[in-house]
Amino acid sequence: MRSFSFSFADLVTACPLLQVHVAASRDFAHAVGPTFSPAPPVSVTALIDTGAQCTVLNPEVVKQLALKPVGLVSVMTPTGRELVSCRQFHIVVHFSPELVIENILAAEAPLIGHAFQCLIGRDVLRNATLVYAGRENKFTLTL
Repeated sequence: MRSFSFSFADLVTACPLLQVHVAASRDFAHAVGPTFSPAPPVSVTALIDTGAQCTVLNPEVVKQLALKPVGLVSVMTPTGRELVSCRQFHIVVHFSPELVIENILAAEAPLIGHAFQCLIGRDVLRNATLVYAGRENKFTLTL
């Protein structure tokens, strides 16, 4: 298991953020065949979001990666009162060169006005341990 710890001056205003790289899943690239040439991984700021059922990507990231949708999922946004239909994509998340989570089925949704382009949801966190040490302004993610 690999752990990542992050300290902030004020975790309440800073949020639990980290830098990750996202890319098209290798399995998806193989399934599509030789006509699909995946874009290189993109570095994004990600928010650890225990309220998000699945990992979410901003549409700009999806466009940079030239991802192809593999399905649709209904999502309830924090500001909405109705389910919103969002496209889904098979991605890989690189937390570090030696820690890569493959075959994540991420939803695409606008993350307008935020300092992050990705939400790491419970689909990834179910295989992790998250320690949010509020008094210390620190969080640790162990995968």
